[in-house]
Amino acid sequence: MLHRLDCVDEGYGNASASGQAHVPTVNISFNGNTVNGQTVNVVVGQEINLTTSVDPGGGTVTNSQWTVPGGNSDRIANYVISFTNSQSSTSATVTNLNTLTNSSVDFYWTSGGNGRTVQYSAKVNGKSVHAQVTFNVQRPTASIMTTTGTPAVFVPSDGSLAGVLALEYGDSWGDSGHQFYSECEFSSRSQW
Repeated sequence: MLHRLDCVDEGYGNASASGQAHVPTVNISFNGNTVNGQTVNVVVGQEINLTTSVDPGGGTVTNSQWTVPGGNSDRIANYVISFTNSQSSTSATVTNLNTLTNSSVDFYWTSGGNGRTVQYSAKVNGKSVHAQVTFNVQRPTASIMTTTGTPAVFVPSDGSLAGVLALEYGDSWGDSGHQFYSECEFSSRSQW
């Protein structure tokens, strides 16, 4: 941002000077797009990679500080999944988000929520600069429904249970006595 600066020496003559002063600004980028002051929709588990750039370019940046809402339970720096085999539980190693003093920050949200404002502050050539972006973190909603068949009591006339009182739940033609259906959806569409 440029500001016009005029100076006049009124004490010893008619000398004057004029010029333009650069007031430093900072931009936050997400996926290569500047997002200052915007609201961005993301989903739980999506990598959030934020970078900064300052104007004027080439300025000396000090005291970088990010503020990312949440705590160690809902924002993390990274995770590594460990899979042994299909008979064993899958586990993950989580790295907490502790480094917030660089010119960029990478993290994941592990919970949903709207209005999460991420802020960046620093000094550029000794002047304070600030920028922020707000995220709506969407999470899926899931439901499980069931349908049940009608149990039947009967006496089979053939096979290994011939003549024995039997309880049937479902049938021998492949219809289950109990069926489960699941549904998972997001509250709004999001592209990423």
